[in-house]
Amino acid sequence: MMGRVFLTLAVFLFGSSYALAEGLYAGAGIGVTNVETPNSSFEDRPTSWQVLAGYEFNDIFALEGSYVNSGSAKDPDVDENLEAEFSGYVMSVVLHTDMTTPNLFTKLGYFNGEQEVSVQDITFDDDVDGFTAGLGFRHKVANNFAIRGEANWYESDFDNLWSVGIGVEFSFGF
Repeated sequence: MMGRVFLTLAVFLFGSSYALAEGLYAGAGIGVTNVETPNSSFEDRPTSWQVLAGYEFNDIFALEGSYVNSGSAKDPDVDENLEAEFSGYVMSVVLHTDMTTPNLFTKLGYFNGEQEVSVQDITFDDDVDGFTAGLGFRHKVANNFAIRGEANWYESDFDNLWSVGIGVEFSFGF
């Protein structure tokens, strides 16, 4: 279902006229994700990453789609080689404050993904979806290029799933 939403968005954004390219942007980022599992002392902060694309309708409002991966969280205190990972698609409404440098933003969205927990050679996959929220900044260093930092929270079956990262953003507008 979420894949169809992203395909529809991609067709709309990329299949439209050249004038629509003014608000189109894409980026990638790397960071850390806090992963805690329920009913245990498991907690880790693996390296995470995301790729994103969005469309700014004006200086304040944008729609953004992304693919996020939490990285593989491991618990060194457990002999059974416990690992946990989250990945999925996110669709967010992004609200910018165009009055500050760097530009501040907040994100509210919905994600659809998979969380995977492995103990020894046994893996448990679970499809998950839920709300997400985030705060961040974007600082333009060139006309079409910006550095971006953000913190995101994800509603999930993990007790506490959030990420903090930094990345780059390229704007296709000229």
